[in-house]
Amino acid sequence: MPKGRSEMRSRSIFITVSALILLAAGLLSFRILDSRLYYSHLEDYLSTHTITEDVYLYRGSTSRISLSPAEDPQTLHAFIPSEMKDNVHVGFDHFDRLILDGMTYHSGDDITGIISSSGEVPAQFVAPRGEVLYDGKISFHCLDSVPTLYITTSENAIETIDNTPDDPTVAKPRIDGRMMIVESGGAVDSYDDITLSKRGNTTFFGYEMKPYNMNLNAPKSLLGMTPGRKWALKANAMDRTQLLRNEAAFAASRLSDLTPCPDTRYINLYLNGRYNGLYMLSQRVDATELMGFSSSLDSMNATLNTPSQMTSSFDDTADGIQIHGIDLPGEPEDTSGEYLLELDYRYEDEPCYFVYNEPIVVHSPEAASRKELTYIADKYRDARDAAACDGDYEKYIDVDSFVRMYIIQDFFSQTDVDFASFYFYLGRDGLFHAGPVWDFDLSCGMTAGDPYHEELTLRSRLFTSQKRSCVFLDLLDDSDRFMQRVSEYYMNDFSPAYKEYMENGWGIMTSDIEDSLAASCLLSGMEDTGHPSLDSAKGLASWIKKRDSFLTGYYSHPDDYADIVFHFGWGTVAAAVKKDEPIGFMPDDAHPGNDDAFWGEITGFVDKNGDPVDDSYATSSDTDLYAVYTEDSYAWDSYSLP
Repeated sequence: MPKGRSEMRSRSIFITVSALILLAAGLLSFRILDSRLYYSHLEDYLSTHTITEDVYLYRGSTSRISLSPAEDPQTLHAFIPSEMKDNVHVGFDHFDRLILDGMTYHSGDDITGIISSSGEVPAQFVAPRGEVLYDGKISFHCLDSVPTLYITTSENAIETIDNTPDDPTVAKPRIDGRMMIVESGGAVDSYDDITLSKRGNTTFFGYEMKPYNMNLNAPKSLLGMTPGRKWALKANAMDRTQLLRNEAAFAASRLSDLTPCPDTRYINLYLNGRYNGLYMLSQRVDATELMGFSSSLDSMNATLNTPSQMTSSFDDTADGIQIHGIDLPGEPEDTSGEYLLELDYRYEDEPCYFVYNEPIVVHSPEAASRKELTYIADKYRDARDAAACDGDYEKYIDVDSFVRMYIIQDFFSQTDVDFASFYFYLGRDGLFHAGPVWDFDLSCGMTAGDPYHEELTLRSRLFTSQKRSCVFLDLLDDSDRFMQRVSEYYMNDFSPAYKEYMENGWGIMTSDIEDSLAASCLLSGMEDTGHPSLDSAKGLASWIKKRDSFLTGYYSHPDDYADIVFHFGWGTVAAAVKKDEPIGFMPDDAHPGNDDAFWGEITGFVDKNGDPVDDSYATSSDTDLYAVYTEDSYAWDSYSLP
């Protein structure tokens, strides 16, 4: 080859190699620069965000969830919904890779194998340059057998609801969103626009896990329930068996044919991808959807009045009855329609109510007029007066429904019965009917947000001491013919049916929600109360069994028992004990109202003569016993001993 050509070829090779080297160096520099920029971007992101905001788990295009922080900063929780457990992918937007139990995963990878069962797995999130930005654990929790409800809203919308002020004069915020319900097997049950708002009082303002009201645009069946537009999301916020107590009461209502009874389903709730806990999805108490009222006084009021005429209120008192409602210029000729009513001592926050011995809120018609309120209040007065003298109360009330309601309220020792959430209605037959059953949070040993003495709740005679109200039940408790019907129905119908339910249906239901309930309690940091009926499904079932055993004995031979009314600084509670036998307990921690820091410590009990008594005390007749408090306590100063 000629020398000139050879030199040209060598020079060409040199130039090519040099260009390749420069290109490689440029690419490397670019990659390094890109990595640095990416890492800088990641650092910026993590300075204002958390890892749980970037990492998500998903199944196809339907289900997507975020991780949840734990009390331990080195642990993250992944609450895997039932429909996702067999198909889980990981996604992230700012990290390079995730190392789980020594195995490397990139965004979009399937991680189903690593979470085949619940448990903790070592986890590292790695930046593009290899820096480990998180070195800890992910704790996987598989939520089997329970459907999932996903609610998606705009940013900070949920916080707006959760920060609703505890002020009834301030309109509660309502936010728009989307919801999707996925069955435990993976099929999408429902997908719709919704409006979300707060619900409840004590449970909403007293606990981190909030209950909500969810409204659809139109009535729809959710998870096979009766179609409706208005739904409640009840939280398991108080203790481990809060929702179970409500379900137990609803089951009692269905078994007793105390209808209507709300449809309910357990669901796991995810708000904007973040697990919020185990909830009960339920129909709300509504005149049209649940009660099925055939003709509405509301529609007649709306026909006879313009919207601007339905805003002015009035307050009248006559013949011992206070009525408060809407001052409508146009009123229906016939006011004998159906009325949905509730005993509620927070009545002054409501637009329509009347007060005769106890406050009764009128929920339907919503804008009750003077004529309508006078009609329903007069009928209530006549019924209560008849019950008070053991008269012809059958002319005014549907006795069968009140027998069933008496048993359900008493069976579960429902301590809220004389304060709120006691629903009843006036039917087209002109009689007052008990129901629907609602809100048994404060039952089976729970009251006012704290547990009370188990022996006292197991033997309590709910209506013997709580004479303040109870919509006829406190009065009917003194009627021999009413109590005879209670005894017969309990022994012949209620007790056998409920035993069968506890033996067959209870175990299946509690097994289905076991994993979800445990995860929900972990998320909320819920601790045991030390009271078995509030701490586990097994403990609650044991309480129910003992309560049935006690009531079976009581209703079989009521004359063998004496009522002991315990008097405390906050009120009274009665228990039935066998005559001439030692009482066997003294309820020195009987009620959360007995807060040592407020009321003072109970040091003992005395009888009506002031003589001290203890758990060996026996009596052959109804008796009153009085708690003795430490001196200089609130109860000591405000509470009079005999």
